[in-house]
Amino acid sequence: MTSLTRTCPTLALILALPLALTLSLTPPLAAAQAPAPAPAPAQQTAPFPAIPVSDVWTVLRAASQELDAADDPMQPLPVRLERVAAFRYSPDTAARLARIFGSERPYTVERLPGAKGGTAWRAGLPPLRHTDAKGLLTEWDALRIDARVDKSGRGLETRATWPSIASGNDELRFRARGLAYDNKVRFGFGGLWFGKVGIRADSLEAASEQHGFALRAEDVRVDAQVIEKPKAIDQVVSLDIKTIRFGGQPVTDFRLAMRFLNFDKQASADMVRESRKVKALAEDTPPEQRLEALKPSLRALGKSMLAKGAVAQIDELGLSYGGHRATLKGRMQFVNATLADLDDLKLLLTKKLVARFDIRIPVALVREIAGAFAARQVAAQAAQTGGSADPQAIAQLRQSMTDVVVGKLLGGGFARIENDVLVSHLEWRNGTLSANGKPVALPTPQAQPQPQPQTSGDAATPPSAALPMALEPGPDNFLQARLVEGSCTLPAFPEDVIRADQALRQRIDYVIGLDGHVKDARLSQPSGSPDYDRAMLAAIQECTYVPALRAGRPIELRTSRETVRAAGAGHP
Repeated sequence: MTSLTRTCPTLALILALPLALTLSLTPPLAAAQAPAPAPAPAQQTAPFPAIPVSDVWTVLRAASQELDAADDPMQPLPVRLERVAAFRYSPDTAARLARIFGSERPYTVERLPGAKGGTAWRAGLPPLRHTDAKGLLTEWDALRIDARVDKSGRGLETRATWPSIASGNDELRFRARGLAYDNKVRFGFGGLWFGKVGIRADSLEAASEQHGFALRAEDVRVDAQVIEKPKAIDQVVSLDIKTIRFGGQPVTDFRLAMRFLNFDKQASADMVRESRKVKALAEDTPPEQRLEALKPSLRALGKSMLAKGAVAQIDELGLSYGGHRATLKGRMQFVNATLADLDDLKLLLTKKLVARFDIRIPVALVREIAGAFAARQVAAQAAQTGGSADPQAIAQLRQSMTDVVVGKLLGGGFARIENDVLVSHLEWRNGTLSANGKPVALPTPQAQPQPQPQTSGDAATPPSAALPMALEPGPDNFLQARLVEGSCTLPAFPEDVIRADQALRQRIDYVIGLDGHVKDARLSQPSGSPDYDRAMLAAIQECTYVPALRAGRPIELRTSRETVRAAGAGHP
């Protein structure tokens, strides 16, 4: 949104777009740098490389700051552009620019014949190939920017194209291809820009051959719009990525669409004005000092957000994998918050923020992801023994992983199944997270587990481990019913049976319902110990399962449990 609400978009584009586009490649690295399962000591590798920053971007940032500090955003656009064309940088910045670009002013700005009383402008950066002292190579094709200003001097249409830009070293490289930028905006209240902005990229890439890392996003689109209302501003933002490749099967059709509603217009204008002052501070100004300078305007903006009931609306967060799509929709808003709450950010976010999200994840998508992990794990294990991955082992592990995930969600009541889709309603309120009305325990520091005493001999041990995890085999389109671990505890064998070392056999028939709960349980073969039979029957009815699925839909499954103790067995 800053491309609309800060200074003239064309001016910012000349020097800020190279830096912004390069930095836009870095967010996916957060996922890439997340801790992976710890490898064996013999397989330890060097940590993931730091993101390289070339001297090119450092000097462009300094040049942009000087240009921005000299700009008067309240002047008509033609006047501001004329100043850009004639602007002279400080001796230090000019010398740094000359060393890299061969010119003290690397960009060009020229006025062209306009239409309908307006003016037209063309700006650009020449091609570059530069390696700095740290060995960082930065290269790009020529950047071209065409802009038209209407006769009022306040309306602006811009189109920019940049065929290719790249930066990095042998450890980590970034590249963007087929970049395009366009806007149709109007300079308005308090120095704010209103209208539409779009950024396109054929591809964005980040790769490190040394660390075996490669990320590629294809057909990337960012659209933003600021809508002016009498006393408020609405902002609409969307990010669409056709394909994301990061090893294995690609993620497709990623989309994030959000709206920020009812932001106070005056407070937003004040914030932009103050942020310009902060940007003009010396380059070595500590972040703490910059934040301190912004605090009054941040507080005023926060106060206005509380008063107007500002809302963040997620219209869609979705992606597809293996032909299956998961989606999230939701809304976030502060409720019953006061001005005093702004002084305690933790209290504000935990007690006054209310967020609601609706999530839909196909079971088939869970199965696809589990299959990808299973294939990697089985292949890694096979490589250690010099063998090849067993397809049956992959299929079994995929099924088990799917069952664990689905079972935990259904068994805990955190999700329900609708037409083979896991559906959950998440809510954050008063510092508590719930899923489908069930409280979700948030992560807390864990104490080191204490060693547990081992038992031996004929101690009465509940035979819960004997309950089958898989109940019925079936064809590929059949998802087996699986017991949710910890949902029930079966009784130990009778003490008199253990003392006398007697044999025991018992059978209980029951049905696993569509919701995974046990029903119609009956004793079909008594054990000879009525108390034990009653206890086992009661325990079975407390068990919860991942329901069986056929063709993607839950089905009832009739099954049975047989408990057997042979004479001479100390444990069941």
